[in-house]
Amino acid sequence: MSQTETIPLEAQHGGRKLGWGLAALVVAGNMIGSGVYLAPVALASTGSSSLIG
Repeated sequence: MSQTETIPLEAQHGGRKLGWGLAALVVAGNMIGSGVYLAPVALASTGSSSLIG
């Protein structure tokens, strides 16, 4: 391959595209994951009973 030839974008990344369904799952996963990390902050005001929650 010479220096002037370019590789199509689809060939560079295996031809994969992020569809609506997968994008929705990624967003939902991020929202659920952030909720897991933020739950202790929300429960901290209840005191030691937050360990049960």
